[in-house]
Amino acid sequence: QMCIRDRVSTQSTGVHHYLKSPIVMKTELCVFSQHKIYPGHGTIFVLKDAKTNHFSSRKARQLFIAKKNPRVIKWTLFYRRQHKKGQAEIKKVRKQKIVIHKQRDYIGASMESIRQRRLQKPEVRKAATQAALREIKKKKEKKKLEKKDVKTKPAGAGPKDKRIFQKLGKTQKGR
Repeated sequence: QMCIRDRVSTQSTGVHHYLKSPIVMKTELCVFSQHKIYPGHGTIFVLKDAKTNHFSSRKARQLFIAKKNPRVIKWTLFYRRQHKKGQAEIKKVRKQKIVIHKQRDYIGASMESIRQRRLQKPEVRKAATQAALREIKKKKEKKKLEKKDVKTKPAGAGPKDKRIFQKLGKTQKGR
């Protein structure tokens, strides 16, 4: 098939653009070397039984007629594939690692205690968490009450007062 180019002009810029359609070429493979033969290249050799053979070069045709084995001749693709030549990446068979999932202890909890908690019923777990939350709330309330008690004490001649007077350069006695 031929490559078709369409000439398209745009009126706004006055520039011509050439659009290329995708090039589709029918390629043949050389019977001897397995190389690609593009249109206009190579030769076709017809045998007595009307079987057509495509060759990429004269050398390939002469070696085919001489009944040489392409697997022995180093420049053919048969040989190169057989002897793994020119491969970009050689695929290596790797052993898959067997992943063993092992449960480990957490800090502060052994596996036995974790298993026991898993076996507990959800109601028991909820009750335990609610009890723990109640204890935390009680501790917070106690701290708040202690802070209030400290604030309500009468402000006497304590260490804070001394510091204030020392900054001013006076003593408590000199009031």
